[in-house]
Amino acid sequence: MGSLTWRAASTGIQGKVTGRSTHAEDLAQPVADTERELALLGVHRDRLAEIMKSKDLKIDQLMVVSKELATVQAQIDSLSSAHANLIRRIDTDLLTITPSPPMADFVAQSSPVRDALRQFGGDFRAALAMVIGFIAGLVPWLFVIVPGLVLLRMLWRWTGRWLGRFERRGGGAVA
Repeated sequence: MGSLTWRAASTGIQGKVTGRSTHAEDLAQPVADTERELALLGVHRDRLAEIMKSKDLKIDQLMVVSKELATVQAQIDSLSSAHANLIRRIDTDLLTITPSPPMADFVAQSSPVRDALRQFGGDFRAALAMVIGFIAGLVPWLFVIVPGLVLLRMLWRWTGRWLGRFERRGGGAVA
């Protein structure tokens, strides 16, 4: 592998190619098969056209030949499209470039403070969403807890009054 270098125009940072891969597909056989089928169908179409010119054909025979001719022409059109697609694939080169900086350069350019500041907005929104979710889960329980506390306080006061009356009557002193 030769040594290739590249320069990122926006940053001015130079780099080198660290890996590459190639993928090739042999389309010679599919092209040859398609051309052979097109030639055979062309001969068949020409024979059918000659039969159609015959004056000896009855109407039902003419309809059968005409239907077969239409089928052959549809197959020719389909194969011609496939053949053109194969030729286009042969004539077209696909190049995919995926640049990625070496990990050492990436780590050297990262900053924990800068990264934390960049993440602040997302972290703040996530925390706010959790608080809103907590409140939304708490509100229905308040309809159960608040009346329960009010009833508990009323029961406590009632018990305190009842015990106070009991003691005033003299029932609380045991000698």
